[in-house]
Amino acid sequence: MPLRVNAKRKRRVCSGRGSGRRDLPTSRYAERGRRYRTAVIEYGKRMRYNGNIRKDGLTGMKFAGKEKTEKGNAVTRASVSTRYGEIEFDLLRGGVRRLNLRVRRDGSVAVNAPASMPFREIEDFLLRRAGWVSRHVDEALKRLAPSFSEEGYAPLFGERVPVVVKDGAVARAVFSEGKIAVTSPDCDKEAADRAVSRLLVRTAREELPTIFRRAEESLGGRFGAPVRVEVRLMRSRWGSCDRKNRVIRLSAMLVAAPAECVRYVCMHELAHLEEGGHDRDFYALLKEICPRHAELRRRLNEETERLFQKI
Repeated sequence: MPLRVNAKRKRRVCSGRGSGRRDLPTSRYAERGRRYRTAVIEYGKRMRYNGNIRKDGLTGMKFAGKEKTEKGNAVTRASVSTRYGEIEFDLLRGGVRRLNLRVRRDGSVAVNAPASMPFREIEDFLLRRAGWVSRHVDEALKRLAPSFSEEGYAPLFGERVPVVVKDGAVARAVFSEGKIAVTSPDCDKEAADRAVSRLLVRTAREELPTIFRRAEESLGGRFGAPVRVEVRLMRSRWGSCDRKNRVIRLSAMLVAAPAECVRYVCMHELAHLEEGGHDRDFYALLKEICPRHAELRRRLNEETERLFQKI
């Protein structure tokens, strides 16, 4: 079979009859790289969890089987014994290059590992980080929100509004004579809490723009006009600022915060119209328009974060 050298492409080109036309890399490392990639793929296939406990020398990790899927990959419920107690976690295989560990808002633990990572490495990692996991799980459980119907009140701009639950055909909540009157079938607590949450979000959409306009007017139009304000159900931030389109978005969660903390968030986002980052100039400007910003931010995070789960 004749071979000729294609100098332009620096490859040997096989042009024999009946063989078609294919390029053969001239690098002596090409075949070695191909074999290495094949070996990695095969190793990953062998190390995939198939629903049974692997015989790879593990002593502390236990598996409860595949219970659910996340992003198309199977999630395995597992646990590992540590000196801080038993740590139960969801193990997700694939989709990452490195081992990831996180504690969710509800206190549950999730581990995302590469498909080819041996279980012994996952166990060793959890044993090393057991203290961190235990501490953050305890903190998450302390922050869990109470039930509105069980506590008997709901937060509304720093005040406690009484919640009264009665039996009714439809789950609904309304403001009535200084309290929140709730109806739910058979006085179901979860349905009552959802109804109260919907009422609080509606109230946030109605009241937060008014609070924002008052804060804006108190600055005498310093940051220009017009500024559009939107209220969204954001759980990861109190607000955001789109400088280009002059849009400020506020989280509906602020309905549970004291009014002066809500005003601080409005000032914070207005300052971003002039200073985009969180550098020294930004905080100098924020201190000028809101001297108590550090105190109000601390109060906002400490008093309101635990209510996120229910609203």
